[in-house]
Amino acid sequence: MNARANGVAVRVAEGDLLDGTPSQQVVLAGDVYYEEPLARRVTPFLSRAGGDVLIGVPDRACSYLPEGVFEQVAVHQVPAFLEDAPSKRTTIYRLSKHDVT
Repeated sequence: MNARANGVAVRVAEGDLLDGTPSQQVVLAGDVYYEEPLARRVTPFLSRAGGDVLIGVPDRACSYLPEGVFEQVAVHQVPAFLEDAPSKRTTIYRLSKHDVT
């Protein structure tokens, strides 16, 4: 719905993307640091990207965002229809190191 509302075409890539290397100029990831197993896999994947990497991280009691890997870019208050509050503070980060293991 978001892509349609913004006039953007979306191409679906099947399979486990985290084993590969992103080839896009910009990689956007949202809400991928709330579970430890996913966080351990997604950080090396994002670090292999050749372009810019931006992630959105909502404020939650639990976060596995690694220290020293991302730099804060912006903070927004966004609607949170499925959360415990009507809105959530969400921080946008940029990957600052591409040599993460």
